[in-house]
Amino acid sequence: MSDRPSGLPLAEEIMKRLRDDLGYSKQGAEAIIAELATCRDEVKKAFAAWWVDGRLDTLEVEGWTAQKISERFGCLPPAAILNLDWLLTEPIAARAALQRGVDRIVPEKAWTKPPELN
Repeated sequence: MSDRPSGLPLAEEIMKRLRDDLGYSKQGAEAIIAELATCRDEVKKAFAAWWVDGRLDTLEVEGWTAQKISERFGCLPPAAILNLDWLLTEPIAARAALQRGVDRIVPEKAWTKPPELN
């Protein structure tokens, strides 16, 4: 875990892991990092928990966890976690979109698991 006040790793560390381990493009990783920078603290803590131990169940918003979002839509953990912030900031729109199965909070690449993860 980071010693930074937010608990988040440095942007460079996030970029490396998103690109090397999860197959994000540079633009996709930059978008995730930019969104993460504006998230509420509880979402940042959920990201930090995933970063350290892979847990996606540390924050529940409107009945959703990052684990549920990832399983239902097949999105990668960072995108699933960012959706929790959307649920906090725009609960009506986010809840409706998740119920429909539509989400536009992060680039499309973030929703696609690399072939070796499917």
